[in-house]
Amino acid sequence: MRIQRGQVIAGHEAVEVRDALRHVDTSGFSAEWLASHIVGADPHVLIRALEEEGYVCILERESRDGVLWRTTVTGQALAMAKLGKPYRRQTADKAVEKLLTAAREINSDPDLMYWVDRLELIGSYVDGAAEVGDVDVIAHLTGRWDPNNPTQHRQWQQRRVAASGRRLATVIDQVLWPLTEVQQKLRVSPMISLLDPDGVPAEWRRLLIFERRVD
Repeated sequence: MRIQRGQVIAGHEAVEVRDALRHVDTSGFSAEWLASHIVGADPHVLIRALEEEGYVCILERESRDGVLWRTTVTGQALAMAKLGKPYRRQTADKAVEKLLTAAREINSDPDLMYWVDRLELIGSYVDGAAEVGDVDVIAHLTGRWDPNNPTQHRQWQQRRVAASGRRLATVIDQVLWPLTEVQQKLRVSPMISLLDPDGVPAEWRRLLIFERRVD
């Protein structure tokens, strides 16, 4: 999802609403807490508007703090939204085609340390919108090395660092480089936003666009 400065959500600047939703407690939050993070917001008016627009829903009616709310799938997407104008769908389609080509090329390169096992899309692209924000991609990557052979892993990682031609100053940078390298190859367009599979709620609608064939 993308939002723009000047865009209004629930009667307030979209950026303010997004920033407030980024900091909500996943165990539930009150309308008063949320309103305190948005300038000039009335708790009752704000929460009802967000509910009507599909960004929040009631989690618990009776609690120590009164009614508790949670973000919906749409609200979670808003919390992750970036600033910028949306893209035409045709542009997004081209980015997806490039992404699929990159995944196939990665899996056909025996020097790389990770497989692209699956690619799933979420967000406005999956919903069929004429204009979309970033193409949000859940990338499932797995290592190609033998998990019972730490020497193989270490030597392979060292070869990838040497082949990069980069100055990777820290040990962490060097250890992470083989994964970073594959992720960079998947970012074929500024539209492509790679998401950690563990960080995406299970209930979000997903579209599988790529799956590695295992013979």
